[in-house]
Amino acid sequence: MTTYEADPNAPVVQTMQADSYQAEELSDPIEPVNRAIYGFNDAVDTVLLRPVAEMYRAVVPSFLRTGIYNIISNATSPITLVNDVLQGEGKRAEETLVRFLVNTTVGFGGFVDAAQHAGIEPHTEDFAQTLAVYGVPSGPYIVAPIIGPSTPRHLFGRVVDAAANPFTWLLMDATLLESSSPLMAEVVTTREANLDQLDALRESSPDFYATLKDVYYQRRLAEIRNGRVVEEDLPDIPEFSR
Repeated sequence: MTTYEADPNAPVVQTMQADSYQAEELSDPIEPVNRAIYGFNDAVDTVLLRPVAEMYRAVVPSFLRTGIYNIISNATSPITLVNDVLQGEGKRAEETLVRFLVNTTVGFGGFVDAAQHAGIEPHTEDFAQTLAVYGVPSGPYIVAPIIGPSTPRHLFGRVVDAAANPFTWLLMDATLLESSSPLMAEVVTTREANLDQLDALRESSPDFYATLKDVYYQRRLAEIRNGRVVEEDLPDIPEFSR
């Protein structure tokens, strides 16, 4: 996958570079509460989400699952584009716009990732990442019901992104079932795509709660830095192998 480099002349990027991309400490002051909510989420996953994802994998052909995943990803491109611009990432904003136009037209609404076949690799941005770029602290670690690992900054960003999602406006007058169908589709496709990875993590982890917290922290840090992770800033995490 192509590594995107930020525009070094962008004011936001200059601010981040001056800050040397220092990582925040992800505190967990309400760990007992978080662990209880994690237990609830895990039960919901075991009883509902995982079986649905497994059935989805068993019934829907691979090419169709990929196409559905691509359509959902393509639909969020406007959110990525806006946040690219807000972060002063001119080159990445251009890439996002080109990807969206190519995939929406040549890629049949995003079903085929034609842009990636042309060498334009995908990336995502969200409003929580933009807040991080502008120095808004993440706050403590939170496990939200159903949503899972998060922080106050990330939760607020999710609300803003949901309000900006094209599906939110297109389905404003739809029934509850119709308006929630894109979200349900995203949940199922994402869970199916991560079946094997989560199984591997669970099997090799003595404390799955702590493992998920560390993985969440590392992933979000990498996303905020657009892949530029400073190794010494990351928490120690065991090797995950079967």
